[in-house]
Amino acid sequence: MSTFRSGSRLRAKRLQRAWFAFADKSAILRKLFLWRKAYLIRHRATHYAQWGEDVVLEGFMAKGPPPEQGCYIDVGCFHPKKYSNTYRLYRKGWRGINIDVDPIKRDVFELARRGDENLCCAVGDAAGSATLYSFGHYSVLSTLDAATAAGYRKLGYDCSESQIQVRTLTEIFEASRFRERRIALLSIDVEGHEEAVLRSLDFARYRPALILVEFHAPTLARMQQDGKYRLLTQELGYELVNWTGLTAFFRDAAAAT
Repeated sequence: MSTFRSGSRLRAKRLQRAWFAFADKSAILRKLFLWRKAYLIRHRATHYAQWGEDVVLEGFMAKGPPPEQGCYIDVGCFHPKKYSNTYRLYRKGWRGINIDVDPIKRDVFELARRGDENLCCAVGDAAGSATLYSFGHYSVLSTLDAATAAGYRKLGYDCSESQIQVRTLTEIFEASRFRERRIALLSIDVEGHEEAVLRSLDFARYRPALILVEFHAPTLARMQQDGKYRLLTQELGYELVNWTGLTAFFRDAAAAT
């Protein structure tokens, strides 16, 4: 997700961040914040995803598993409803795993998406720890990618650094209650860290039917130069089948034939 703000809005975000730092020290204020984020957030009636990806998804999932067997993994999930590629599926009875680097986001999911497994960690191709670059309270810009973080800093965003646990997708899925299901959907939006997330899944054992990945490429030619595009299409055997906003849809080519 990308958000560009004027100088006045950046100053407002700094004041908001200071308020959140104060409120986070109070259990009552923190609880009120969680409830507001979970239930009073504004959203469009037509779609929940940022660019309408969930509406497009319905067409792809029409011949998918029945809702009670449907399984998704949402990496960089952000919010249970707003900008969510998976909330429409959740409402239909699907269940899965939501992962974000920010504990406040995990806690909001625990309120609004109790049927899912909601985790706070980073995802990478090797377990361990990594530096997390954060850009405010409940930000859409948090990232493990140093180059992406440097770009946001140049735009004027305040950045804080911390260490965070890193797990692989294979380990996360095998430790979940969904491990016997097929992953019908893998959605990844992690601000430049997508290729490491993809490499953390054992595709020889687990092949999602559909993968949604964020790209910041203005043209198809630029997208095809990206390492994660080559990984998906040349190494893993997926094909580009849709492009909605910043999100590209890749389908398992072998399963589609």
